[in-house]
Amino acid sequence: MEVAQALIRERGDAGFSMALLAERAGVSPATPYNLLGSKSEILRCVVRDDIERFVGELKGNSGATALESLLHAADHLVSHYERDRQFHMGLFRAAFSTEAPEVFGILSTESAAWWLTLVAAAIDSGEVAHIVRPGQLTNALLRMMGGVVQTWLAASWPPDRFALEMNLSVRLVLASVSTPIRRDTMLREIADLQTSIDAMSAEAGPQAMKTRDRPRP
Repeated sequence: MEVAQALIRERGDAGFSMALLAERAGVSPATPYNLLGSKSEILRCVVRDDIERFVGELKGNSGATALESLLHAADHLVSHYERDRQFHMGLFRAAFSTEAPEVFGILSTESAAWWLTLVAAAIDSGEVAHIVRPGQLTNALLRMMGGVVQTWLAASWPPDRFALEMNLSVRLVLASVSTPIRRDTMLREIADLQTSIDAMSAEAGPQAMKTRDRPRP
């Protein structure tokens, strides 16, 4: 797993071969298959390990309420990705390309269950309308977060821009289904985030931001 993580950092994707993995790990070509069975299982373990590290970072540092814990987790996601930027960029680049198509499914299935528990807790607390189904809200939230990650990859956003865009996108989704008191708070946060993004765009200059934000073909 450590070698797989290193290869993802070095290559910029998860398109390495099992033969290269075995060579770099100093084991026989059959050993990775004997231990885990397939490259997909190795990548699944890599993703699970990353999720476990992320969850470990959140322990003892959650919000005062269930919804605040959900927002805090989404906010912290950026610093987690930036802490090992090359690894996460390689992992997500593989997920959104044809180099290792299994990565997208692995990321989706392994992360969705954990985010679902946070979303369900926010609904059970009454901070999010009970008419909202946890699975549907989780899917919508993850699709929005995935879109932000894709632009981070394509535009090579600096950490501060990445954080502002992630925080804004998550709140735009959750504000629409939150109770009035929580919605009012998030709307104020949304206004502040928009102002910060506008200021950053103005500081960088229209042409610089236009070039930075242009999606890759």
